[in-house]
Amino acid sequence: MFWWLYYATSPSKNFSELPLVMWLQLQSASLLFVDNPVGTGFSYVNKSDAYTKDLAMVASDMMVLLKTFFECHKEFEDQIVGFCLSHH
Repeated sequence: MFWWLYYATSPSKNFSELPLVMWLQLQSASLLFVDNPVGTGFSYVNKSDAYTKDLAMVASDMMVLLKTFFECHKEFEDQIVGFCLSHH
């Protein structure tokens, strides 16, 4: 069994005060992992003014990503069964 733990990095709380999200190996589903907003996980920007400033920008970025993803991967257009939204 392989596991990997990525500790949350929050300026306001210790990682032990934040939720632990578990992903199990998927054998009968594909997983699209989205790191949104930029800067919350592995994603990054080259200029600090590219960070989102409010929830409307986060939602707009997500819509652009999903539209672009489904334009490139039409085979998944009718396959979304759920999503996870987390915030602190």
